[in-house]
Amino acid sequence: MLNNLEKRLRWIADSTFIGLLLVIMIVRVGPSPIGKPWVGWVYDAARVFPKTTSYLSYSPLPVLIAKTIGEPRTLVWWGLFGLILILWFVAVMRRLRDLFPDHYRIVQIIFAASQVVMLETTHIGHYDNISVIAASLVFLWDSTWLIYIGALLAAGANSYMSFATGICVLVLYLGTKEKRHLKIGAIWTIVSAAMLIGLHVWLNGPASNTRENIVLHQVGSVVKGAFGVWSFIFLAVLGPLWFLYVWLIAQPEWSFGPVTKFRKLCVIKGTVIIPMLMSFFILDHTRIGVVVGGLPLFLYLLPELKLHLKRIGSLKEFKFPVLSTMLIVWIIYPAIIVDNAGVFRLPYAKFISLVSGG
Repeated sequence: MLNNLEKRLRWIADSTFIGLLLVIMIVRVGPSPIGKPWVGWVYDAARVFPKTTSYLSYSPLPVLIAKTIGEPRTLVWWGLFGLILILWFVAVMRRLRDLFPDHYRIVQIIFAASQVVMLETTHIGHYDNISVIAASLVFLWDSTWLIYIGALLAAGANSYMSFATGICVLVLYLGTKEKRHLKIGAIWTIVSAAMLIGLHVWLNGPASNTRENIVLHQVGSVVKGAFGVWSFIFLAVLGPLWFLYVWLIAQPEWSFGPVTKFRKLCVIKGTVIIPMLMSFFILDHTRIGVVVGGLPLFLYLLPELKLHLKRIGSLKEFKFPVLSTMLIVWIIYPAIIVDNAGVFRLPYAKFISLVSGG
């Protein structure tokens, strides 16, 4: 059975393969737009901007989008971001083919199975969509201009999270010693810090509206709730990619040089530990860790995949049904996101509730 499926997966057209991944991605977790109240808060912020209404006033990009397109019906907002999601997914899949000409279908499954993509599917219309797209501009293309564009987009979506992402990339750099990682981390951190300072000076809103104030006041209750679901927080940060991540970390040689305990620890801190700690201590839990850790994670994963896949030959030389096995593991692995107050995000339940009006 696996071998027959493998033959089909290897020989179907690229567009069909991408479509299959897209269908699995959506069916596996269910279509789940961000709630109507959240969109309403964005619209409230857009009406009086630059005056502040809530913490969303400090996310100028979605606010300005709402102001520009005239605050359409919520369904239109979801549809716009849903269309962007599909176009982005197809663009990423095509870019991965260019980067991995001999193994692109393996890497396409890996990316589609990541929590980064799952987050996009379960938060359609959220500013996290912008943050993830911004990060992909950097780990998929090698361009200084795109680093600045990505940093501006991410900071405009949520400058607090983009600042944390920059710190994670700088910690990653301590392990990889890649100058590009230093550049990305520095630009991401500086742009985010400048955006944070500028927004606080310009908006001059009540201290209770800022994210840092909200997080500090919630941390006690959040930690109590997080202890009950800590194992799921752990599983949800990388999702099915845990298997690949552990295997790569355990390799005796990395693409950026010899492996030492210090370098390994820095890589693990930048890609997993810091994002996981943020998932534990902040109310929205794993959504935070996935967004913050997405950029450093793929900055680490993609070069390692290129190195090790090259060593074991092209996909045509694989006798093991690698594609079909990866698809099955991805489908079987539980689609976990630990959400607000330690509750599991249940996309299908939310979708049914929206449709039924419940």
